[in-house]
Amino acid sequence: MAAVVTGAGILIGVGTYHFFKTSNQRVYDIHQLNKGDHVKYKRGRGLYSHHAVVVDVYPENQTYTLIHFTGEKRSGFAAEIKEEILSFEVNTEIILIRYRYGRLDRSETVNRAYKLLTLWKEMRVIYDILTNNCEHFATWCITGKAKSHQVSKALAPIAPIINLVGSLDRPY
Repeated sequence: MAAVVTGAGILIGVGTYHFFKTSNQRVYDIHQLNKGDHVKYKRGRGLYSHHAVVVDVYPENQTYTLIHFTGEKRSGFAAEIKEEILSFEVNTEIILIRYRYGRLDRSETVNRAYKLLTLWKEMRVIYDILTNNCEHFATWCITGKAKSHQVSKALAPIAPIINLVGSLDRPY
């Protein structure tokens, strides 16, 4: 058994030790964003957050590009991995997830996000709120481990089982 440290909790899983520790920082200026960043936004009346990976930043025109696993049904699928250019707006609460250690190189993070975008287009990666959601997507791109602090926190009594299932082989 290996202990996996995520945000504020410890999860039990099988395999080698994988440690990463995070802190949150509110983004007030586009210059705080960098390629390879993990960001989150409040959704659902603040009950949960949506997670994404920043793949490019354009400070000169106040825009940035994200790749994220979203539940929007525009494509006819229940969820999709998509690339999206957004305008930076100060009144939008963007939270930067800072990894103190345990993260991959930023260029590797961006490459992983594009790899999943391509995989989704080719084989429609399946969205699952407990084992393969937007936070699993972002943490896998950043750390190589698909974990969700939100799921762990909400389902603390059975989190070790969910995270073990979430650690099983994936198409990415």
